[in-house]
Amino acid sequence: MTKTVCLTVLLAIPAPLCLAAGLPTDNPAARYKLAWTDKAKWDQVVSIEDFKGKDMIERIDKAQEALTKKGGGVIYFPAGKYEVNDTIKLKSNIILRGATPEKVKDARKDDYAPPTKFIFPTYKPTFEGEGTPKDTAFKGVELADMNKDTHCGVVNIDLDHGHIHFGVSAYDMKQFEENFATYGRNHIIYGNRVSAAAVLDPSVPRKHQHKWQRWTFRHRAAIEMRVAANALVANNRIPMSRKDNFTMKGYKVFAGTGTKATKEIEVEFKYDNRPGIYMNYGTVSGTPETKPTCFVKGMHIRENYVYCDGCLAIGFSGDGTYCGYNIVRYGKGVYLPIYNGYNESHHVNNVRAVEMRGWRWTVEHNDYLVYKNVFDKEQGLCYNDGEGLMHESHCNVDIRDSKLINNKGNSYLCLWRAPMNGLLIKGNEIDTPNKMWGAICVNGRTHRSKKKLIIKNVHILDNITRQAGIMIVGKEGENNIIKGNRHEGPNGFIRNLIDPKAEVSDNEGYETK
Repeated sequence: MTKTVCLTVLLAIPAPLCLAAGLPTDNPAARYKLAWTDKAKWDQVVSIEDFKGKDMIERIDKAQEALTKKGGGVIYFPAGKYEVNDTIKLKSNIILRGATPEKVKDARKDDYAPPTKFIFPTYKPTFEGEGTPKDTAFKGVELADMNKDTHCGVVNIDLDHGHIHFGVSAYDMKQFEENFATYGRNHIIYGNRVSAAAVLDPSVPRKHQHKWQRWTFRHRAAIEMRVAANALVANNRIPMSRKDNFTMKGYKVFAGTGTKATKEIEVEFKYDNRPGIYMNYGTVSGTPETKPTCFVKGMHIRENYVYCDGCLAIGFSGDGTYCGYNIVRYGKGVYLPIYNGYNESHHVNNVRAVEMRGWRWTVEHNDYLVYKNVFDKEQGLCYNDGEGLMHESHCNVDIRDSKLINNKGNSYLCLWRAPMNGLLIKGNEIDTPNKMWGAICVNGRTHRSKKKLIIKNVHILDNITRQAGIMIVGKEGENNIIKGNRHEGPNGFIRNLIDPKAEVSDNEGYETK
């Protein structure tokens, strides 16, 4: 049977005929052994080649309509380039799937390139009057109804100038809470390459700025997921996009925080000055009973490559979220004189490899190189951020039964101003010059040390540190262990400011204080 015949009558024939026609019917994420991924209709496939229309959006809509009548399925895009002139709106139970890469299958490798490519519009800036309209570019793949669409996916597609957003942003948490009972779940974003992906900050330009000014939105990631349960973001690549940036001369900003005086500077619009991957990232408060939207289960972020020039590479919240085997890279010496698009400021730009929120998370085998953004090129001033793996008190809850295992990076593990009961920090290799807080920092005290917090069952075991050591501070310590760690080079210290009964033993190369 030819491909055309199989695709035309697909909705009435068994899956093996589609397989014979060259259409993939397997679960690409099967190796992760997540049972819910098997429930997608992988064997119900139509090819985009069988749907005609005035543009790609119309063809995709027709394919979705055909699949929706049968409860959903996969729209397959054979290898090739596809011009997509607008944002694709996915309906429930629809998955977009490209051809499987034949040679390089690991998205963390530099030459990873899915053979199916979506080319979204490129923004062509003008620097006068109203500027180029915002809606001429910054497209991507989103859900038709972000408050309820479920079982959606994007698999093995190279998105040029296109983002992937499944669910509302962190700014729309009220919608999430109001629709939580029927909100989407079981989403898969797998095997994609997402380059030059950003959206515009809706608040720029402000009244004090030129109308042509544009800025990336620091609260929207290149790949973003918000679910009521079960999500997988795996084996995706978000590469460097510097060739797509553009310089804006005479960019008007407030000359500092809290002032109305303006100045004009030269800045670069950077597509990579945006978060990389967000999964249910947002304010976490309460408990699973009082605030279930903050403690969603079944979320996995693994084996991705994320490049950023600014903002957070990977951010998540939830209950039991898994984040492992990712590679994070930042540009070194990147000049970002403004963080929010409208005022010059020394405020943090949230440059962090991973930020954890919620309970019972596991962060393991991640490899990261993170650098502070330069504020003043001539003086070499930097922002006061650039953290490695961080759980901070702001917009967060206490730490419970969580794990940092076998991570490797150049900036500290920062457990910041939160009570803790159950934290394993084991087998990490951290090389950082942060001599104030250390390579491993368990900080159980509030701002300006006004209050010390309870730290219990924190085990810091078998780690390697360089340039700086280990610090743990809090009160009412119980069952805290610092054991088997090794420091290489000078400035090794263990500062146990919490628990005189803590076990501190078998550590090498440290001065204990």
